[in-house]
Amino acid sequence: MGIAGRIARAFIRSKLTPLLALASLGLGALGILATPREEEPQISVPMIDVISTLPGASPREADNLLARPIEQRMLEIPGVDHVLTLGRWLRDGNRTVQGRRRSGTKCDEGAGEARWCDG
Repeated sequence: MGIAGRIARAFIRSKLTPLLALASLGLGALGILATPREEEPQISVPMIDVISTLPGASPREADNLLARPIEQRMLEIPGVDHVLTLGRWLRDGNRTVQGRRRSGTKCDEGAGEARWCDG
């Protein structure tokens, strides 16, 4: 029998095992009860969506002429840490580029008329 078997046998035979199990359950229940929570927490994720359309464009043209330049400009904005392009699977010339700023970023002017605030 290996070390794991010897440890398991010791726990099975020990009279402290039920006490440890009850203590673990009690601490878990206490943790659940002590954790603050709200029914509808107010979580603010500062992000902006740029929706662009190039009628009649192929998916490759829409990516090269719409999505990539917008992605590059968004990444130049201070505080932007994530850029995602949606609609790459669509056959038409529609693309949505989504930029997210770090949480806790102060409210300031973003790109153009957009205001990106964290609350």
